[in-house]
Amino acid sequence: MALTFALRNGDAAEIDAPLLGVLLQSVTELPGQLRTLDERLGGALSRALERGDFRGVRDETLHFDGGESGAGRVLLVGLGTPAGDAPSASLRRGAALLARQGHRVGAGTLAAMAPGSDDDAIESIAVGLAMGAWEYIELKTPPPEAERKKPANAALFEFDNCL
Repeated sequence: MALTFALRNGDAAEIDAPLLGVLLQSVTELPGQLRTLDERLGGALSRALERGDFRGVRDETLHFDGGESGAGRVLLVGLGTPAGDAPSASLRRGAALLARQGHRVGAGTLAAMAPGSDDDAIESIAVGLAMGAWEYIELKTPPPEAERKKPANAALFEFDNCL
């Protein structure tokens, strides 16, 4: 099933989706765009960064319950420290990891954000989400109806500098 994409401006804390993925490069302090979300999560994001529970290294993930935010779950995805031309590659890889995780938990709708991103980053994230959500099921026996999870079918991009 193909993903449907939507792009909007706004605050990460206001995203109403089963899974919000935040793509972060190697960080030691919380980006300003995530402060309201952090407040809604009781400071969990800033504590995780301060303690070193999440460092933003490549393919690192850290899962949070959505708490009082609109998102049911929040997943931090590490992009590492891209060198030269690699930022788009790291965004694609991180977004693919997010989509696979969303598919695995049966989220259905994903929201993705990457603080400080531009138009090229949005394109890279869209490509990564599409690649990660793809699954070849034509030759597989489907699981019983009760065990099936919703596939990733929609992605919402949340950027504070778009449009």
